[in-house]
Amino acid sequence: MLLALPMEATKREKSEGLYTNCLYANIRDKAFSGNFGQTSREPCNDGSIHPEPVKQKIANRVGLYNMYGNVREWTQSCMNENNANLKFCDDVYIGGSSAYYRFDAHRKTRGGADATGSDLGFRVVIGEQSL
Repeated sequence: MLLALPMEATKREKSEGLYTNCLYANIRDKAFSGNFGQTSREPCNDGSIHPEPVKQKIANRVGLYNMYGNVREWTQSCMNENNANLKFCDDVYIGGSSAYYRFDAHRKTRGGADATGSDLGFRVVIGEQSL
């Protein structure tokens, strides 16, 4: 069995049509804003101010949890597709975290292999071709 980071396209495909409210997503809402003294653009309160364990929210339509918000996630896609055939490339992490506003949580963010943070994580997939 092959376990790998998902490709960026796979992550985006499985995230399409997501519900972006507090039942499905851990985002920057009233809970976050109340603890950090910032205003919230989100009208809900998910009760979380930091990334939380998976399955704390409702699964999306294909049965996957935390595909929106919670943490930014590493993929095995290269930042520069011209480097895709090289042994090493700057991986892409995508999505938003619990500190992102709803409309920012689905945008593409990019970073190199040295990026760190309490809102950066990964998931593995079975059977995805590895670099």
